Amino acid sequence: MKSVVVSIIIYYDKKVNNNFMKEVYFMQTKTNEAIRTAAEKHGVKLWQIADALGMNDGNFSRKLRHELPPEETERIIAIIARIAGEVRK
Repeated sequence: MKSVVVSIIIYYDKKVNNNFMKEVYFMQTKTNEAIRTAAEKHGVKLWQIADALGMNDGNFSRKLRHELPPEETERIIAIIARIAGEVRK
């Protein structure tokens, strides 16, 4: 599966010293954004997810470079919920 990166380009005019200048901003979304967002929202570190999966944290980070299948994403989000529940207790 290929890595998916969405780029959003925003152009707008900005007045500087009575002159209008074009400014460009690039925004990119990361692959596996749902996993990264869920982990951050629940205060779960990527190394904790890797540990629950029985893998090295560096290998897990490399795995996230490419979009995962929906089934695997759901499995990892369930792991995040389980870890977050254990941390709250």
